[in-house]
Amino acid sequence: MSAYVGIHPGPGRMVTIIDHKIFEDQTGKHDIMLLKIDPPENKIKPVVFPKCTRRKKMDVIQIAGHGGYTVDVNYNKLPDEPPHLQCAKMHVVECELNLHPCNSACLWPNGNTMCYKEPRVDICKGDSGGGVMAKNNKIHGVHVGGCEPACTGPTISLKVCSYIGWINQVITRSNGK
Repeated sequence: MSAYVGIHPGPGRMVTIIDHKIFEDQTGKHDIMLLKIDPPENKIKPVVFPKCTRRKKMDVIQIAGHGGYTVDVNYNKLPDEPPHLQCAKMHVVECELNLHPCNSACLWPNGNTMCYKEPRVDICKGDSGGGVMAKNNKIHGVHVGGCEPACTGPTISLKVCSYIGWINQVITRSNGK
């Protein structure tokens, strides 16, 4: 497991993860975690969370990542890495009922997910853990994956508001670091 900071606007650097917390409840571990890095990153402004008391319906989100970005003629992803951060706008779509993880040992519970899709736009393995932003420049989700071949199915994130109590509790216990 690795993490990069300062990727936008760049050039970014890999950091050492010294601790991590995974959300877990009676159903098991969910596919969302918080990382403690060394040294702590002081040059980057903290992410802004939405007001989770009033959940607005979103139509378009923005997502960025460093995952592979080319496909073959059958839309199978090719192993490569882009030279710079890839950014895209995608439309929010309904998540399938009974959505299940794609080869993930962690859960993507119904109701906690947000799905999005855009013609000729996809998210790749190296993009996992990236923030899903809305036009208000607040993080609304954390990208976890997608099951379908490139550009043929929706991609999925876990909604930040579904975990905001846990996030705030972990951050408070860590003194914001």
